[in-house]
Amino acid sequence: MCKSMKKWLIAGAALILVGSILFVGVMTVLKWDFKKMSTVEYETNRYEVSEPYQNISIKVDTADVLLVPTEGTACYVECHELENVKHSVTVREGMLVIDVVDERKWYEHMGINIGTPRVTVYLPAGEYGTLSVKGSTGDVQIPKELTFASIDVSLSTGDVSVTGAVCTGAVKVTVSTGKTYMTDMTCKSLFTSGTTGDIHLKNVITSEKLSVKRSTGDVRFDSCDAAELYVLTDTGDVSGSLLSDKVFLVKTDTGDIDVPKTVSGGRCEITTDTGDIKITVTH
Repeated sequence: MCKSMKKWLIAGAALILVGSILFVGVMTVLKWDFKKMSTVEYETNRYEVSEPYQNISIKVDTADVLLVPTEGTACYVECHELENVKHSVTVREGMLVIDVVDERKWYEHMGINIGTPRVTVYLPAGEYGTLSVKGSTGDVQIPKELTFASIDVSLSTGDVSVTGAVCTGAVKVTVSTGKTYMTDMTCKSLFTSGTTGDIHLKNVITSEKLSVKRSTGDVRFDSCDAAELYVLTDTGDVSGSLLSDKVFLVKTDTGDIDVPKTVSGGRCEITTDTGDIKITVTH
């Protein structure tokens, strides 16, 4: 190794050492509270909803979305948001519309952001029409005690959690990167697709079709059922339990197959390129 190369390596190591010492010193002063390093400010705003509505449309950028059932009749939206990235809450033609309003200049996007914006929608327990949630980066949580005619969730990066929801129509969940959890849910049909991320369905019952598509990720069923069930994955295992007999049509290029040899019931078609397929039926 030449002398000039050694000098550059020594200089680089020295800079790394100095940077590490400065970082430890600063964090010690801040008591290792990483939130204090943030260069942006958050504020919490509450928006009251007094007009009647039946449908709900939520469009966010990086915010988490939480639906919370309330015992009373009041509806309001609480936004933990950036000072220069607000959310608008309006009612238009019977639809509660929540939109992100980002009026930042290009240079205002630069900085250190440690926190996470959040939109919490407090809804009286009951029945609603369509629910649409669209976002880029963020998690979505839909709890029990809320009934919808249809649910459509689309995220680029983020997890989706649905617990105890009742949907009289179709449920559609699309994620590019993120996990999907659905528990104790009933609906007419379920369509979920994604690029990367596991999906876990527990006590999910659809009266018609259940379709799962994933590029990379495991698919897990726990006491689920549907009249027809279709699973298509590139890389990932498909496993779990169903509640009724099915006519299994399964295929894997690389992996083991273990499914009941039943010859009656609805169609269950499972195809994966790389992964095991192991399904049981629990009556």
